[in-house]
Amino acid sequence: MKWLVTPLVLLAALPLYAQNITKLDVKGYYPQFSPDGKQILLTSSKFTGLKILNLENKQLRSLTDVEGAGYEPVFEDGKVIFTNKKLKSVNEVDLFSGKQHVLQNSKLPPALFKSKQIGISQSLKQAIHARPNQDLSGIILTYSDQSEVEIAPQGKKEDYVWISLSPDRKKVLYKAAGYKAFVTDLNGKVLADLGDIEAPKWANDDQIVYMVTEDDHLSYTKADVFMMDWQKKQVKALTTASSALAMYPSAYANKVVFNTPEGDLYLIEME
Repeated sequence: MKWLVTPLVLLAALPLYAQNITKLDVKGYYPQFSPDGKQILLTSSKFTGLKILNLENKQLRSLTDVEGAGYEPVFEDGKVIFTNKKLKSVNEVDLFSGKQHVLQNSKLPPALFKSKQIGISQSLKQAIHARPNQDLSGIILTYSDQSEVEIAPQGKKEDYVWISLSPDRKKVLYKAAGYKAFVTDLNGKVLADLGDIEAPKWANDDQIVYMVTEDDHLSYTKADVFMMDWQKKQVKALTTASSALAMYPSAYANKVVFNTPEGDLYLIEME
């Protein structure tokens, strides 16, 4: 299924949003803020191992070196839940003691494992997780009563990637691979067409962060990070083409972190 692509905004014309950008003295990929915004979780380019950087004292600690640990790990009450690809298990590491243990021999991704545990104690039915189905042709919503519903807002012929549930658990952000990103409600009704953006993530219920890239089929030639109010369609440019190649952003309050293709990390603090 194909659609006509209409540019959301003229990105090149956007003014740079007021901010400070600091290069962090560490290497890592796919950065993720802790729930309090004081730490950043990092992995390798191939999702092997996990490290955590304390932004207050600048200390970097290794949490684990297992394969697959960096693929969508989640924080939970002073711990990090991650995947051990070799053992096909869901593991947990304590951020204070560093102790690890296996939670379950399961192929469930960490976020889904966590949400199912939360769901057991939920009395009010609500969405707790969103993920692609096995062949990426739809989005599976898991609810707190353990029921699951599949939606496919652009039809079953698309590949659905970069799927995430909004903080208020009422909306889904995703990209139809090779085409556009969208926000939909839990019934699959499209609420916003976000255009051809990459690696979109919720910053909060109203805003998302994402990257826009160009390449020469061998490597990236341009990559910049933006923040968008998805309802008002207002876009802020957080980096420019003259800065480092900015990829895979993550946001917390007025802060955004991203990595370059070489694994350099930068912290943006917006005014």
